[in-house]
Amino acid sequence: EETHNKTTNGTGQYNFNIGQGTPQGSYTFSGINWSTNSKFLEIGIDPANGTNYTVVGSSQLMSVPYALFSENTAKGIEVIENIATLRNKTGVDGQVVFIKKHTFDRDGGEGFFFWRAIIPANTPECNDNDGTIIRASNATPGAWIRSIEGKINVNYFGTYGNSQLTDGTRIQKAIDFAYNNQFQWGYTNAGTTVYIPTGRYIIPDKLTIKSGISIEGENMNNTILVADNDVKKDGAMIEMDGGQIVGVNISNLTLFGGVLTANPDSGPGAITKSCMYLEAKQGSSGDGGLWAAKFKNIIISQFNGHGIQLLGSGKESQVNGIDYKLPNQNIIFENVGITRQQHLSNCLLVQGMHGQLTFLNCGFDGIRYNISGENFKTTKYFNVAIESNAVQPAVIEFITSTFQYSEYGAFIKYGESITFDNCWFEFLDIGVAAAKSTSGSPSRSINILNSRFANASGFGSLWQNVRNSNKDGGGFPNGTCISVEGESEVNVQNNYLIVTYPASSANPNNFFVRNYSNDADINISGNTFLDPILSKTFGVNNKTINVTNNEISTK
Repeated sequence: EETHNKTTNGTGQYNFNIGQGTPQGSYTFSGINWSTNSKFLEIGIDPANGTNYTVVGSSQLMSVPYALFSENTAKGIEVIENIATLRNKTGVDGQVVFIKKHTFDRDGGEGFFFWRAIIPANTPECNDNDGTIIRASNATPGAWIRSIEGKINVNYFGTYGNSQLTDGTRIQKAIDFAYNNQFQWGYTNAGTTVYIPTGRYIIPDKLTIKSGISIEGENMNNTILVADNDVKKDGAMIEMDGGQIVGVNISNLTLFGGVLTANPDSGPGAITKSCMYLEAKQGSSGDGGLWAAKFKNIIISQFNGHGIQLLGSGKESQVNGIDYKLPNQNIIFENVGITRQQHLSNCLLVQGMHGQLTFLNCGFDGIRYNISGENFKTTKYFNVAIESNAVQPAVIEFITSTFQYSEYGAFIKYGESITFDNCWFEFLDIGVAAAKSTSGSPSRSINILNSRFANASGFGSLWQNVRNSNKDGGGFPNGTCISVEGESEVNVQNNYLIVTYPASSANPNNFFVRNYSNDADINISGNTFLDPILSKTFGVNNKTINVTNNEISTK
């Protein structure tokens, strides 16, 4: 009901637009449900401009006014309230409907669905996934397929992103759908990129990445995946399928372990799990491992386990059973920052057979804690550990990357062709260490080039403060920028060493390069120092290159 105040023209005619009058009571034009029942128009007038209306006519509304069904249709497309309602509806082949939400208002699950009359049943690719494939509840062979242009939004599956309700299963459904699209594109007409908008998404168990898919957050600071911290759980937040996993791209995320442990000496806190556990496992063909993958713009923090753990055949604990079909290789990590929580965990752990790993503009940090007065406590052991017992990791590059706040910046135990180029080492007892495997195989072609060491030999100017506050657990050994053990081969060229004040006045036992092996091959050239005393080496022998005309050229 609504009223209009109109003056007629000279012939007694009047015009008005239905729906634009003054509403009477609660019977509003916008409240009409145009999708049900027949509709009639009744008009009454009061020439005295009062409320004593006389009905002058009524008639049924036919086709033209039903364009007003746009409240519940879009150009003749029926509007459905939510996914649950859609599941109770069947259609005809090619029919299109619009749903207003997945479950809750403005949850991002709105969109168009079209009906496919025949969709293969009981196949993973075509099962109801509560987001993009909806099968009618009456077991019809048809299904509603979401129309997707571009990326697969996790909101389609009813994610919350509010730090309160769990989203892991819903995000996994989006990943599985993206993976299956590679094989059933004729049914779904969708892509392979999963998009996660801004929000905090609770992951109670794990996400499994699969071949050929991309996972893309909106922003690395605002798209946050949080490990469930209600109970202690082993495993990792992100793992991967068995078999050969090719072409994975993950970007623009913060991966957050949950409760911050105030002191790594006190042991693990609420979350014992790691962040990424990428182990090469055999598939049906016998091959396995992660190939041709990229991880970009990712923050990893507050996991008591490892930040990124890459495991291939011949890892440290595997003495026998080498399988050369199980490497991880051709992987790029770009702008990935990792902070480790515990002494026994690593920012990065590479074990076993790997090749062609690149870390570009990445950060590997321990933690600082209990800073009081002159005490400065930091994490023991390794930010980066590369090790094997049977087959070596090889061709690994760290470019313009940072290593800070730890006993060791990087520790290599049987690796080959591993390069640190234009990197930053700071607040470390030992910057880079090269050693041999448990079975006796040395590290070879370890290249430390064009890098900067600042307070990275025995913590430099912070030496006294750090050692005083790390007496529990054995403290730290004598500091050195580069430590060489077990017949390893190391090239140290064009680096720069600086501390707040010369090491001689802080700790006379600090060295630039320290060699513990009689048979190591160490090449040192072109390095520069804030003060000459910082160039001290231990156990490094000059080696004759040639003798010509009574002139000896040495290095």
